Amino acid sequence: MTFRLHPALIIGLGGSGIEIVRRFRRRFHELYPETPYVRFFGIDTAPQEQETQESPKLSDEEFFWSSRFDPNDYVGAGTIDSHRDIKSWWQGYDGLPLQFVAAGAGQRRPVGRLAFFVHFQDIRDLLRHAIQQIY
Repeated sequence: MTFRLHPALIIGLGGSGIEIVRRFRRRFHELYPETPYVRFFGIDTAPQEQETQESPKLSDEEFFWSSRFDPNDYVGAGTIDSHRDIKSWWQGYDGLPLQFVAAGAGQRRPVGRLAFFVHFQDIRDLLRHAIQQIY
């Protein structure tokens, strides 16, 4: 049976997604060490967890830590009203201590969404770059 690899960008979102990508990447490189057509990328609001033998860390080029911004600039008491789009889906999280944003979303969807909103252009550019590297 002939195996045929196709170009791919494997993306993991959040803690579980990052863990899956890290493990898959390790196993994939064991099976296909010389394959430049498959890239891996992870996006999370928390820094990567400790590396293990089963789950080696993604490189800086493969990982984007999306909570590196000041949430007060977007959802703080004096700024949320100037961001109507954010305010519409931030409802119910008004009382959330903003250090949660810096520490990771912890499965709070609006926190991850805020980080994605803030860093959209950076994430888009990094994904474009990863895709260009494949080809």
